[in-house]
Amino acid sequence: MSSAPENIEINFTPREQQLVVLLWEGYSYKMIAEQLHIAIGTVKTQINLLHVKTQTNNTGGVLRFAFLHGFNFDIIQQQVFYHGQLVVC
Repeated sequence: MSSAPENIEINFTPREQQLVVLLWEGYSYKMIAEQLHIAIGTVKTQINLLHVKTQTNNTGGVLRFAFLHGFNFDIIQQQVFYHGQLVVC
């Protein structure tokens, strides 16, 4: 198993934080598009940019990167969801 990319500072935008949380919650690209009211192509582009930013090539890699670099899923999830409703940035 490869280790996390070295010397990369986690600096996700609010939209990227939303994407990471939604991926963590098990949302499909289609479900993310519907929740965020954007095209599925936009979701794919934004997630591909996350792959570049995290030097990974799949969703699991992005989530692993976030976890290993201190992404606090509980706190961010509370910011992304307010009373169970998605907060759209």
